[in-house]
Amino acid sequence: MSQSGSSLPGKAYYMTTKKGKKKMLKEMKGAAKTKVKIAGFIEKAERLRLSEENLSGGSEEELEARDEMEIGNEQEASITMDDTSHFSIDVEDDEDEVAAPRPHMRTFSHGILYRKLDCNSILVSIMPPQELYFTGKALIRVVKGVVDVHGFKIQEADGIKYAAFSAKGHSSLQCIKALARNSTGASTVNDSASASHPNICPEELETAEGALIIMEGFENEWCEGMRHIYPDCVNFIGPSITGMGPGKTPQLKTLMDKVGFQFIKKTSQKYRFIEYPPYWEQVFNDLVDKFECSTGIICPFGGKGVGKSTFVRWLTNRFLSRQDTDRVLFLDLDPGQTEFTPPGMLSVHVCSEPILGPNFTHLKEPSRAIFLGGVNVADFPISYIKGVAELFEYCVNSEELQGIPWIINTMGFSQGLGVHLACEIVKIIRPTAVIQLTINNHQRSFPFNLNRQNVSKYRTFLSDSLPPKYRQELHDYHFLTVNSACNHNEASNKSSWGTTPKISRELVMVSYFAEKIGSADGFDIRSVLPLSVPLDCVAIGTMNSNLRYDEILSSMNGTLVAFCQIAESLLESVDGADKKYIAKAGNYTNNCLGYGIVRAIDKQSDTLYVITSLQETDILLKVNVLLAAGNVGLPVHFYISPGAGSSKQTQELPYVMDRNKENSTLHAAAKKFFVPKRVTHTVLKNCLL
Repeated sequence: MSQSGSSLPGKAYYMTTKKGKKKMLKEMKGAAKTKVKIAGFIEKAERLRLSEENLSGGSEEELEARDEMEIGNEQEASITMDDTSHFSIDVEDDEDEVAAPRPHMRTFSHGILYRKLDCNSILVSIMPPQELYFTGKALIRVVKGVVDVHGFKIQEADGIKYAAFSAKGHSSLQCIKALARNSTGASTVNDSASASHPNICPEELETAEGALIIMEGFENEWCEGMRHIYPDCVNFIGPSITGMGPGKTPQLKTLMDKVGFQFIKKTSQKYRFIEYPPYWEQVFNDLVDKFECSTGIICPFGGKGVGKSTFVRWLTNRFLSRQDTDRVLFLDLDPGQTEFTPPGMLSVHVCSEPILGPNFTHLKEPSRAIFLGGVNVADFPISYIKGVAELFEYCVNSEELQGIPWIINTMGFSQGLGVHLACEIVKIIRPTAVIQLTINNHQRSFPFNLNRQNVSKYRTFLSDSLPPKYRQELHDYHFLTVNSACNHNEASNKSSWGTTPKISRELVMVSYFAEKIGSADGFDIRSVLPLSVPLDCVAIGTMNSNLRYDEILSSMNGTLVAFCQIAESLLESVDGADKKYIAKAGNYTNNCLGYGIVRAIDKQSDTLYVITSLQETDILLKVNVLLAAGNVGLPVHFYISPGAGSSKQTQELPYVMDRNKENSTLHAAAKKFFVPKRVTHTVLKNCLL
């Protein structure tokens, strides 16, 4: 930064002064053509300096025009900062010596500068309290200062690259917010930053007034698998990156293809941006200081679409940012929108890393999980509440889970049966604090506050299905109401931004199998080597259906199955065969270890061929039952063959029809869409009379 506050480097600013113009023209007067180019550069540099001084907002079109003007300056000028390094500019004694030029940084918006670091990395300077919104995926590393990403504070001393995802069209865009150093207790500059990356100048580290971060593009097998199985996923994680070639920093609109992420101005009307209300920080401070919840149980509740999942992730990250907290227990009680597992499960997780993206970007194996056989708890409320009690007992009896904060992820079910389930969860968990997110929409809110007085006197039909200890008097707990951060005005409700719950579940399921079956040269489920499972070694079963053994086996072909542990005493034997099965397994608790896809069934050899992401032998040896997933189905992308031109499309998949080949309407599946008019019923009624 120059002494006048301009974002131009020292020599660039000097050339805009009267002495600088005179000196440079004197040294270059031998070439008339060069004089014209220099004059043009000086004029544009002057306009850029003045525009930067007056930059305090504006419309999206104005901001984009300013950015394009800056790009034009660098492309058209024949003398750049590097080109002028051979000049010897004499400065009078009464003026300070102009420092050697640093690498040129472009201005993205007020207080945010950036430049190319290498073929996959961008160096970004952010002045507090500015926020940089982006879309795509990036590895974030702080080399100076402190930034906040979704409630998690990343400091220069960490020296760690954190993967952050900002899925355009799936959820609100993430932001990287620079924090004041004196308010976060940050220490000195990371001296190894310039040493670990030779393209960072020591002068940049010393003179940078805000946060200095490296955003790096990355690719892995999971990314390729996601794109091959679910082509529309490109909108969420970006295309395969190509890297930036040698030369200058590319234009902003090409960054997505080159490094996998792109900066977005908050003035844009095309995106929805995440915003963290300042009172969230006050709520967190009250939980830790007033309510002593640093080792307690925190149970947030909220209706659908009020931002409960966002708040739960933010709360988890805030705890992990504390120096005295390196782990957080995450009890996931939402089988429809799970956080770390495929849908249809209740699970326990120990989080030691921040949550910096949507749920499909950070799946992990649970410490303990229960398979429910569906995502709609209205179909099995008793099985659901028994599963909650089972997981809570597991957490209480695990010594390694004591002394750390517990965060409960509940469902966005705030009406009817959801009220019964919420009250029973409070009676089972007995939390230290209950946080209720409220919104001015009665359909998305609970009918009353979930404080101790209301929950204690609320009688549900589920109480009799639980042991007597859960019907004891409820102890007092802290109750807080927090206004939703979501903007639910009429325009927001009509917006097409975001994904439906069904698509969100499909993304999670695709993510679960992405590395296993998302091959590098095109997705084809037939090319994946399956596991051979003898039917005399494992039992089969269903969750909520009373079927015979042969019926269960036939229904499993080409479907999703859950790898579970169930007590041997509950399994039934098949007459005249060394085989076992279980019907209506939903009446009993289980330990779910993962999911698989039944590729084929060989009834002659009594063998199942199953594709699964489970690789560890010790985990597979624990499985004694394969349960049909029921309502937790596979996305259609697993059944549809690869696109035209795939080298592996040699034969058609069973149960799949190619609409491109079958153009006749006779081949189309029948659709039941006709609803009789009311007048038809009236006519029939009159006839009966």
